This record gives sequence, structure tokens and C-alpha cells, in this order.
Amino acid sequence: REFLQDTLTRYVTKQVVEKILKDPTKIKLDGEEREATILFTDIRGFTGLVEDMVPEELVKLLRAYFILMVGTVFQYSGTLDKFIGDSIMAVFGAPVDCLNHPEQAVLAAIEMKNLLETFNEIRLEKGSKSLNIGIGICTGKVIVGNLGSPERFEYTAIGDAVNLASRVEGVNKKYGTYILVTKST
Repeated sequence: REFLQDTLTRYVTKQVVEKILKDPTKIKLDGEEREATILFTDIRGFTGLVEDMVPEELVKLLRAYFILMVGTVFQYSGTLDKFIGDSIMAVFGAPVDCLNHPEQAVLAAIEMKNLLETFNEIRLEKGSKSLNIGIGICTGKVIVGNLGSPERFEYTAIGDAVNLASRVEGVNKKYGTYILVTKST
């Protein structure tokens, strides 16, 4: 039970873990279709920003950034799906049902943007460059579950809504925006 609790809190909030442990029959981890909201973030110009950094500085920067962003995902009942370099993929509405998952994802995005402004103020005071991010959000049918091999697997979401959320995040670059949300959300 402790191992399961420790493992699950790396993906979802403690409140979600408590719900899972209270009634595990309500959670399907093998794979299922469900409606969920997918959120992608990406740091703009990251490669150019960090090319002069030593590895220790880079890791310290990413760790501080991820602590803020992942904490926000959890605060709004989201699940951390994965880190992809300097990007984050989060799922709202799985593995535990959440009726207002689109709203939770949007609120998380707004909070992420607000926290980044404070984060940047501190960076600028120290003489460091500020970070800019793009966030894309899409709601739709996805397949969620444990995917991988016997040696390593992860709980993830796949499907058109995931692909669209990623693409919408990238469109922020074209429009000079920070948060774009699909009509389905």
C-alpha cells in the first residue's frame, strides 16, 4: 500500500491517490476510452536560452520551473503524463473522473502563466533571462492506460485530442500568445 501510494503521488495529487486507494475498483489502469482534457506547455526559445548554461545551471532551472508547473497541475486535479525535454504533458479527467476537467485545465494554465511572471521577476533580479511559455489545451476522447513494455511502462493518454493539444500549443508561436484553447474545451 505504501509503495503504491508513493508511486501514484508522483503522477497525481495525494487526494486522487486517496480516492484510488479507497476504492480501487473505480480505476482502470489497463486501458480505456474516456473524455479528458490534455494540456501541453513548452518553453519558448529554450535551446537558445540555455546554450551557454553549464549542466548544473540547466538542471536547476528546469527543476525550479517544473516544481511550479507540476504543482499547478496537481492543484487543479490534473495528472502529470510526462516531461518531453522542457515540455510538460498533463491530463485532466483521468485516471479519476472529474466532471469539470476542461475548466480545471484552463484554470491551471492561467495559474501557470501567473506563476511564471513571478518566477521571471526573480530571475531578472538575479540577472538571468526570463522564460516565456506556450500552453495548448484540447478536450476530447482519448485512450488512457499503462503503455510500454514489461521492463518499463507509464500511464499515458493517446489520441487525436493529445495530438491537437500539442499542435495548438505550437500555434502560440505564430500568434504571439501564451494560452490557446480548442473549441471542444
